[in-house]
Amino acid sequence: MSYIYRYLQSNLSRKIGDFSVLLITGPRRAGKSTLAKKLLHEWGGGSYQSFDTPEEQWVLKNDPQLFVQNLKLPAVLDEIQNVPEIFPYLKSLVDSHPSSEIRLILTGSQSFSMMRNVNESLAGRILIKELLPFTATEALQIDVQEVKANFLSLLKGEELTRLTTTGSPCSVDHAILSGGYPSVWNLSGSEHRNDWYDSYCQTYVERDVRQLVNIKDLALYQKFISLAAHRSAKLINYSELGKDISVSYKTSKNYLSILEASYLWTGLPAYEKKIEARLVKASKGIFIDSGLCSYLNGISDEQALSRFANRDFLFETWCIAELLKLAKTFQNTLKFYHYRRSNSFEVDCVLELAGKLIPIEIKNSAKISKDWAAGIGDFARQTKDAYSGYGYVISRYDQAVEIAPNVKNIPISYLTSCA
Repeated sequence: MSYIYRYLQSNLSRKIGDFSVLLITGPRRAGKSTLAKKLLHEWGGGSYQSFDTPEEQWVLKNDPQLFVQNLKLPAVLDEIQNVPEIFPYLKSLVDSHPSSEIRLILTGSQSFSMMRNVNESLAGRILIKELLPFTATEALQIDVQEVKANFLSLLKGEELTRLTTTGSPCSVDHAILSGGYPSVWNLSGSEHRNDWYDSYCQTYVERDVRQLVNIKDLALYQKFISLAAHRSAKLINYSELGKDISVSYKTSKNYLSILEASYLWTGLPAYEKKIEARLVKASKGIFIDSGLCSYLNGISDEQALSRFANRDFLFETWCIAELLKLAKTFQNTLKFYHYRRSNSFEVDCVLELAGKLIPIEIKNSAKISKDWAAGIGDFARQTKDAYSGYGYVISRYDQAVEIAPNVKNIPISYLTSCA
């Protein structure tokens, strides 16, 4: 598979402020190692060391001080979470070799202990960037500036344009099933895709989770992951999740925190600031990768997806995950929420930027309806001055048209190049 440009590269250069260390975090197999090597090559080359296997880890664990002393800078240290003993020595290395350029690129796929070590040893010296799986536009190699311009226009309430496509068209359903892991986009056929996800889940549960936290029953945790995937884009009910596999509220909450620390899942809190109306205050869960979510729901092809009872929630999962990934690259101060009144008014996704709110409803339909704007209208009335003055519906309808005052339909193709 030839290298596919990652949009995060557009924000990275060897000289960024006074940082001398770059940490690229994100889920396993999202492309962190490939990006780190690419950056090292573009910045003039250097040394590379992975700590993914026990044999590779032994190189450092045998004598971490000697390893760091012999390290040739600039360098990439891959899967750094597997060797926590290196961090004090990295601190000494950085302090003894002050530089206004990035000379050390670290990657890591788990966030619990790794981030604690980073904050204790490298605070103020390290730039942290999160690399999630491909956006659909990355996988389809759509120009970064076009995608960035459309995303920023969305945030400003400006006109979006159709993205320029050069290769074969990609259907929305194919993009949902493929997700964003780079390896999956190179596979042909649902059977190979399912084999890849099966291997991914086994590796994640049997190796990564063991390193993250002591879970006594890994098979039970694996069942929990599938339950969480089945409830993606729905309100989080810890007790209900736990009840299905006979674990406590506390255990259920802990399991979800592990999924989040692994960059596989995230929660959208309910927006409730200065709203007098009665609200549903539960967060909404989102699986970061729609392909993995589809696999865990037993969906192997587009025909199965069309029959899937929760297909609207899976479409919403994919859309919100695409927005999350674009935000990580182009506007990382963006905050995500959802909104739901107890009287059934709701908005699937609320973006907050500089104190202004942008409500977004998501509809898995190509048949437009004015009713789609009802939740946005209620949200605008409740949030008053904090409301940006514009909102959107993202749908399969292929025209950018106004469906209510200051509420515009945005075809999903304008953000993903998929139709």
